[in-house]
Amino acid sequence: MNNIILSFILCISTSLVAQTAEDKALINEIIQKYNSHSSMMFDINYMIKFFDEEQPIYLNSSVKIERDLSDKVFRSKFAYTRNDSMFQLIKYYDTKNLYVIEHKNKKITQYNTKKKETFPVTGNIDGRVIDVYFSKIANVPAVINNQKNIKTYTDSANYIIVKLQFPDKDDYYDETEQLYFNKELKVIDKITYSAKYKDQIQKNQWLLSNITFNTFNSNDLKESLQQYFDTYTLEDYKPLTEEDYKLLSNKSKAPEIKGFLYPDYTKETDLKFNKIKVIDFWYTSCMPCIQAIPALNQIHKEFKDYVDVIGINPMETKLKDQQRIEKFLKRTPVNYDILLVNGTIPKAYNVRVYPTVYIIGTDGKIKYSAMGYSETLHNELRKELKKLIKKHR
Repeated sequence: MNNIILSFILCISTSLVAQTAEDKALINEIIQKYNSHSSMMFDINYMIKFFDEEQPIYLNSSVKIERDLSDKVFRSKFAYTRNDSMFQLIKYYDTKNLYVIEHKNKKITQYNTKKKETFPVTGNIDGRVIDVYFSKIANVPAVINNQKNIKTYTDSANYIIVKLQFPDKDDYYDETEQLYFNKELKVIDKITYSAKYKDQIQKNQWLLSNITFNTFNSNDLKESLQQYFDTYTLEDYKPLTEEDYKLLSNKSKAPEIKGFLYPDYTKETDLKFNKIKVIDFWYTSCMPCIQAIPALNQIHKEFKDYVDVIGINPMETKLKDQQRIEKFLKRTPVNYDILLVNGTIPKAYNVRVYPTVYIIGTDGKIKYSAMGYSETLHNELRKELKKLIKKHR
């Protein structure tokens, strides 16, 4: 029996090896293959499990991408078709404009990438789905050869798997990516990624299938979508203005706030302005919101005799969210009250960015407001509250 166990251990250990000449040759062959083709078409199943989410999101999509190294934005032309339970749309880029084609509304929104209107891709989980190392295949040897990354090679029957361990940064650790080089098909048809933050883990997985090269060109791409440009309404994207983002002005009357005082999901509370209020609009998966919590905890500690600090959460208001908030509070203590409100409250306060903080006086009027997180938040709040408290004495 011991010999069997020893043989099993030896078998497993030989699969984890330093990069061999054969590994290097195959990886180089695949990279050269990608470089030799101008276009790639594939179906993709993409999974992402965000840090705070209990369940992963799955997207099934198809992508057509043509390399164009003269393009400074995406270095390619592409059409990305997404048809799942969340969206039915196409994102199309022709190196001049980015288009989002919505089938439900029969509408096409045109984004001017010269004005840096790229966020439908770059600020969206679709971005990594569209590329998957084709137009940026040079990044593969760069990341593998980066001396800062720890590399592990696994040689299996079907794949050479390269696991990359990246250096820890800030509060993130154990960040890894695995590239699966298919020996038979000579493609990268699977990528996995994970990163840890405190007691949480984020996971991503890209599964590619039906990969073909040079089966279309940019003219084919345009012609396949022309029917939508002929029949759907085309409009330019209209960005929000400074006026749209403007918070309620000082001395204006604070809108009424009602909600459920966590963890009681049954009895609605009407917020009274009998004390100075610091209200913070936040939610658990918002990293800038998390960064602001220590400053607000400190304000609560320093001014609790005169000031109520309230965390206004409009995102996790259902009973099913209770466990998620409980887990969050165990790793990130919030020492002040949390009020769960519906979406009308942030709208009334014109909250477009999280976190957003207001100070409201005992007269029910706005005294201070700030959008987003800043390292100066604690000092700014402290300064304003001292002035207010001094007036009330």
